[in-house]
Amino acid sequence: MTTGGSRSKPNIGRQRPQRHQPNAEAGPSHGKQDELPSAIVRGVEKLSGTAAPFNDLGSWISDPYEKKIYTFNGERPGKQDIPTSDFYSLDITTRHWTDLTNGLAFKTIGSPFSPFTRRELRQLPLLSYPSCTLFRHHDTSFLLIFGGSRLNNETDEAMSDLIVVNLSLFEWWYQPIGGGNVKGRIKPAIAVIGTQFFIFGGYENFEGDGSPITSYSVANLLNDGTWKWDAARMDLEYPREVPAGMIFSEAIPVYDGLKLFLTPGRTTGDEKLSFTESNMFFYHTQRKTFRAVVVDADKPDVFPTEILWHWTSKPPSIPATTPPMNTHSSAQQNNILICAWVPWGNSDAVPELWRLSPSPEEHIVKLGLGRMVYNLNHDFQGVVMLGEQLFLLGYVADETKKVVYKNAKWNIIFEVPYRQLPGW
Repeated sequence: MTTGGSRSKPNIGRQRPQRHQPNAEAGPSHGKQDELPSAIVRGVEKLSGTAAPFNDLGSWISDPYEKKIYTFNGERPGKQDIPTSDFYSLDITTRHWTDLTNGLAFKTIGSPFSPFTRRELRQLPLLSYPSCTLFRHHDTSFLLIFGGSRLNNETDEAMSDLIVVNLSLFEWWYQPIGGGNVKGRIKPAIAVIGTQFFIFGGYENFEGDGSPITSYSVANLLNDGTWKWDAARMDLEYPREVPAGMIFSEAIPVYDGLKLFLTPGRTTGDEKLSFTESNMFFYHTQRKTFRAVVVDADKPDVFPTEILWHWTSKPPSIPATTPPMNTHSSAQQNNILICAWVPWGNSDAVPELWRLSPSPEEHIVKLGLGRMVYNLNHDFQGVVMLGEQLFLLGYVADETKKVVYKNAKWNIIFEVPYRQLPGW
């Protein structure tokens, strides 16, 4: 991929096809299109407000405390390799979008002896492949944005900046982290648990297939409100238990924040991705160890294989002084929901769900979402989880106008009744 004829980038995301119209021969079963219960069909809702553009490769962040969903960054349809600073929020209660792109204030903090803080309206920076997560602190939600590469014609150096967005005051700033410098990382896997900030892997640059980084770093929020890198875990190389060149795409808190579930990422540009026991790991946040996810091979388990892309909703951070809220765990078990888009028919893709039940159950089950979504006949290509609710987001064209895909918006939502799926 190139930008301006001089800038090469790894295909670490995915190519997103436009949804075609369903037909009687579509789908792996090659059967007649199923009739859906009217309650399911009515479950597709149109969203109000100024809907976010139908960007590819953007970040989705769910805030279960304020019942909002945020989307940041991404590339407009038809404008590959050109990132945006788009920033939108969706109120899940009212189903209303708000465009925050031009409503954010950049905050410059003065010296410790200065009582003044300078604020000016400024968009978030243009970044290629940053990573985002939610941080909850003192009853306020913050968005943490780390890494990526600036849109620059001269260099594609990976960034190690931490950007913080206050989601109550709608202001943002660059947050210094003491203790030294760490590697810049393009699209690392990041997460927050309590007052610890975890960063795994990522890519060094945009040459070839991205030069995977095989180390991780941890920063701590101190009592005085400053951040500092953990000296023992600054760019610490993965242990031998992790295969050489391994890339992680998401870090998901599980077991009440005791562990992070690390999902696999792409290591080459054009490959389809498959989940296996050798590329899914748990990181133990207290023992500081990596362990491959174990699944009982004697059971008829089916891993997600040959998938086009997977989007894992960011769970909330786990505050140190409040009961944990884990968007990928039920109240009884640490069930992990994996949502992945799989080929359907000759040219379409649909989202499918898997439920991974780690120790002590140690099995994975395909839930059977694909045909239901395909028969809804809408272009769903995003997924977020808010508490126990799972939502698909997509695009539907205005029937009174000519379909112009490049102007598509995230204007429909569907709450997935995943507990009613056949495999549950």
